[in-house]
Amino acid sequence: MLIQIEAKDNLPKVIFNEAEGTLLISGKSYPQNADQFYLPIISKLSNYLNHPKNKTIINLEIEYFQTTSQRFLLQILSMFLKAIPKENLEINWFYSSEDEDEEDYVFAGHEIEKILNTEFNFIKK
Repeated sequence: MLIQIEAKDNLPKVIFNEAEGTLLISGKSYPQNADQFYLPIISKLSNYLNHPKNKTIINLEIEYFQTTSQRFLLQILSMFLKAIPKENLEINWFYSSEDEDEEDYVFAGHEIEKILNTEFNFIKK
């Protein structure tokens, strides 16, 4: 199964490659109807979580997201954390060192880490 959604003005790029066990969410996420955008993605990801790869990698390169998108991001990450042992799951939070909002993105990542009681790899692009 492959999910490939290209980024648009207010929608993030989402690429999920089941064969490789990789998920990428990048760009800006503030859709007018977040349910319509995220629920089909969550449905497909939940199928993968029935038989995940030995190693699953989630790469988050989110430039901006609003509260509703954060709720869905938390739901997606929580699904993975419940289904996959921590040693088999890698979550990478990418941020740009050239962005004036760098501290805000890192702070947001740490807040999500705390909520989920897990650890991300913070990687400067």
